[in-house]
Amino acid sequence: MKDSNKFFYGGWIVLALMAVSGTATALTITTFNIYLNQFTQSIGISPTQFALCSTIINITVMIFSPKVGKFLQEHHAQAVELL
Repeated sequence: MKDSNKFFYGGWIVLALMAVSGTATALTITTFNIYLNQFTQSIGISPTQFALCSTIINITVMIFSPKVGKFLQEHHAQAVELL
């Protein structure tokens, strides 16, 4: 019988990926404002327009992610065949 007190190996991988993702996200969020003005000036829009566009994209992703996930779950075999 296996020892049930051992931590599952996949759990270590998930924890490591959470740490990497959290670190990368924190770095991105904290340095975003440093480059915002230079970026928006170089493409010729205001920071407000860029923020509005980012907000619209984020809301759209939040709304449609569950629907896309359900669709991919139902059509998994077809999606794999396309690759």
